[in-house]
Amino acid sequence: WNWEGWLHYRLGRFQEAEKDMRIALALRIQAYGEKHPVTAGARSALAYILLQRGKADEALALATEAKLTDEKLYGLTHRETTYAEDSLGLALLAKGRTAEARQQFQSALSARLVLFPPNHMDTGKTWMFLAMADLAAGNLPLAAEESRKSVEIMERVYGPHGHPQLAEFDAVRLEILTSQRKLQEAEEFGNQSVTKFRQILPPQNPRLAAVESGLGWAFYLDGKLDQAAPLLRDALAIDRQTYGPDLEQTAQVGIRLAACLQAAGRREEAYELQRKYRNALSTSPNRRYL
Repeated sequence: WNWEGWLHYRLGRFQEAEKDMRIALALRIQAYGEKHPVTAGARSALAYILLQRGKADEALALATEAKLTDEKLYGLTHRETTYAEDSLGLALLAKGRTAEARQQFQSALSARLVLFPPNHMDTGKTWMFLAMADLAAGNLPLAAEESRKSVEIMERVYGPHGHPQLAEFDAVRLEILTSQRKLQEAEEFGNQSVTKFRQILPPQNPRLAAVESGLGWAFYLDGKLDQAAPLLRDALAIDRQTYGPDLEQTAQVGIRLAACLQAAGRREEAYELQRKYRNALSTSPNRRYL
């Protein structure tokens, strides 16, 4: 059940992933008890999935319990504890507790630099999480450096020709470049990323939508509305199917498309998108989506 849950997650089927992970957790509690490390790992995994379902409160509770269990059993410098810190940091980030999230990611990075070589994939993942936290906090220079390290490590791990795992890393880097208004660099990087991942990801995968949204937003800010709109429309269609209409991930793309259509003079369509998505976005505690 655990591995099937992760397969559904990687395919962008988050509802199916949640069902699988809940079964995996229930079986592990039955087999091992509440305080076993295997049970803690199942809690971390379920928390990770729940964040894709907009269930940040439950994810935070599960990740907190997993971190306490792993820290008590293993201490801070252990691989299992770092996985719990990943889930806890992401849950805190989703709740808008950016500084606390960064502390979890920094703790995980410190442990992984002891446990693994500096170019290990787990280290590259942690640099991405730190970049997400610093992007949300508005520290763009630091976020840019962290995302650069993340992408470089993951390309060494998986090779330069593209791997599905790299799409989420590219998406974060693209958002940071666009936030810095490095639009030419963002467009070059984004074009390469979209071309690459359209070839290796299923057309309805949310990782592809994240890259398309980032590139579309860069084009919009650069005044290239005809190039921006198709990317944002495709990203919105994928995110509506994946996350539903009410989560921040969908709302961010909807508002971006509304801005693009407004600039192109399509005011009625833009207004409908604004009306539909502005509340979900404006009430999001995660500043990364604003």
